[in-house]
Amino acid sequence: MYCTGCDYQLEGLTTGTCPECRKRFDPADSGTFMPFPGCGWRKRQFGWFALVLILLALEVVHAVRTYADSTLFLLVVTGSIGCLSMLTGILLRRSRPDLRISMLMTMPALAVVALITSLAIHMYMSLGGWPKTIGTGGFSRSLEIHADLAMFGFTILLLSNLLAWAMLLGFGCTRRSQQWIYHLGIFTMSSCICIGLLPFAPDQFVSWWWD
Repeated sequence: MYCTGCDYQLEGLTTGTCPECRKRFDPADSGTFMPFPGCGWRKRQFGWFALVLILLALEVVHAVRTYADSTLFLLVVTGSIGCLSMLTGILLRRSRPDLRISMLMTMPALAVVALITSLAIHMYMSLGGWPKTIGTGGFSRSLEIHADLAMFGFTILLLSNLLAWAMLLGFGCTRRSQQWIYHLGIFTMSSCICIGLLPFAPDQFVSWWWD
């Protein structure tokens, strides 16, 4: 008998309250506890997975409506490996994933989003508008470095996602390494969401970025 909120073992408890998360249960009501551990967190993970799929679908629709072909292609590539990794990871894991590791896996994508967003702001303030030409002509030294850093971070993120297919196959070889498939899914899906945000930027900036 396990808690539906935190998987705590409730066998032998008579208080009717989980000592770990304070969620109430009734030993006489099978609907208030789980017979096996892991059911509760797995349901929550499927809920998060559904939310991510909705966000991804919205980004795909926006990319199609704005004719953002490059973004759409990257969304399909990174989204497919991300969905496969997350779904496989949720099904194969036998214990609740570590929240700290999951948060750490989102850091690269968040860092790239911060770099690109700050670059757009820096660019507009430094040039008094958006670039009129391709490249970094007319950029100040600091703006040029900023642009190089953003491009470098974005490229590394894309290359890492392309390698994710090989990593998925590698992690699936042994039961011990299968626990990392879920975290690989977190990394690739967060990267996918990051890429999908590009078409929401001003058109002039998006055109400069891809050119």
